[in-house]
Amino acid sequence: MRESIKLGVILMLIAGCAAGALAVVNSFTEPLIQKQKEDALQNALSEVLPGSSSSVFVLNNELKNQAPAEIQDLFGDIYVAQSGTDGGSTTGLVVTVLPTGYASTIMLLVGMNANGSLTGIRVISQSETPQVGSKIAEPEFYGQEAFAGQAVSDDLEVTKDGGNVDAVNGATVSSRAVVRGINAAFELYRSTATGLDLTY
Repeated sequence: MRESIKLGVILMLIAGCAAGALAVVNSFTEPLIQKQKEDALQNALSEVLPGSSSSVFVLNNELKNQAPAEIQDLFGDIYVAQSGTDGGSTTGLVVTVLPTGYASTIMLLVGMNANGSLTGIRVISQSETPQVGSKIAEPEFYGQEAFAGQAVSDDLEVTKDGGNVDAVNGATVSSRAVVRGINAAFELYRSTATGLDLTY
């Protein structure tokens, strides 16, 4: 009986020491991990809105309330790019959209400048069919000419629907989801343009 109590106390002490050590390690690594996430986000924002390296990205999720009610659920975080740190003029808008693809929710970043042109898109996360739908995350798809400089005043469509966006071969549903997400970002831009002093 005494041996089992002694063994239980020893195990509790070992578990307590291990938990304490993990807490100490976590207190050191958590800020580093957070900094890496923030840096990755800033890089992604700058990628989809080129020329914005001197801009400050201000999170403003209230803007989604200005979009039509039927598409508000498609939006994640919304960033307004401003010149300078003191709330200067708006230089663009970066919208996180979450359309449903063939096998997953697709997270996209869509960048648009203050003149109403699409400046870049990136697939941040997706779980579409490997080697098929997953190709929406490759530059061959999101870097195609149909997206380059597209005006936010005109919605996009894949070629099967009469548009000029080339769908990924065998992944029309995934491709349509990306286009649907971009069009939602365009609609948000149009809905917020006057208040943010944007043109299109």
